[in-house]
Amino acid sequence: MRLPLVLLSMLLGQYALGAKADKPIILDFPPDIQKKFEKKNGKLASDGTLIPKWEVTIQKPGKDIPQKCRNFLGIWSGQWIDEWGARRIPHRVTVYRIDLVGGVCSASVFISRGADPEREDDQIPFFSNRTELKIESGTLHQRVPAGPIEYVHETKGGQRVLRVTFYNHEIPSWAILKRIDETSNRKALAPIFANVPLPDDVKIVSPGPTIPSQNARYSGRWSGTWSNGLNHVLVVERIGLRGVTVIYAWGKRRGRPGRWRRKTASFVSGKLKVILGKGRYTTYKFSGSGSLEAVFKGNRTLHANLTKAQ
Repeated sequence: MRLPLVLLSMLLGQYALGAKADKPIILDFPPDIQKKFEKKNGKLASDGTLIPKWEVTIQKPGKDIPQKCRNFLGIWSGQWIDEWGARRIPHRVTVYRIDLVGGVCSASVFISRGADPEREDDQIPFFSNRTELKIESGTLHQRVPAGPIEYVHETKGGQRVLRVTFYNHEIPSWAILKRIDETSNRKALAPIFANVPLPDDVKIVSPGPTIPSQNARYSGRWSGTWSNGLNHVLVVERIGLRGVTVIYAWGKRRGRPGRWRRKTASFVSGKLKVILGKGRYTTYKFSGSGSLEAVFKGNRTLHANLTKAQ
């Protein structure tokens, strides 16, 4: 009865994650071929899954996030196993941000799956686009057309793991994902993202006594990740009565270098608003946990939760 894992392989791959494979690609690449593959598709990880070409950094949770939800933060790696334990498919889950929405924890996740070693038509590893999954009753829930997938955090022998079970009308398939001792899919977590450029003359001026406290607390460096995976840094340099000087910066992505712009922002209806031009703008407001909720409006809408660098 290999049907459950076959269905899981197909649904996690071509259907649920939108992957397309015109012809098989063998993973045992010569160095020059592997370099070309990674340049086009993303970096191949040692566990056989694909890492996105842009950096996804694990964000520190707000004070309002319960511990049972915080437990899921991190990068988790393992293998799906069939009922005989003979067939293994690489699987990686990156939970890089958790927000509290309406009293329910919402996790921002990248789900990566490697090639199925027993299917000649499935030799391309791939990663999903960002997805939002709910955490309820201590379980991270994912749903694919064939049925639910549940991730449960456990501690075994002093090691943190995610026990994953895929349920369908046949027999469940499962995986044990171990937490990778990393805070990023590229490098260690830093208060300001390493791939976001900033000018050399950054200078943060403490707000004067004439600045209302609800505006003065915006002063400083803030960093987070947009809902499309793009890193973002906002530096509020100077807050005056007639305007706010900010540095609006973003990281590199898909071969495009990161950039920064120095802008004059303003407070509108209790929010800090940065006009970016061509009808685009970003607003920032404080959340209950003291982080900044950012919303970008342009040809699409993006969301981010920014934490202050200490």
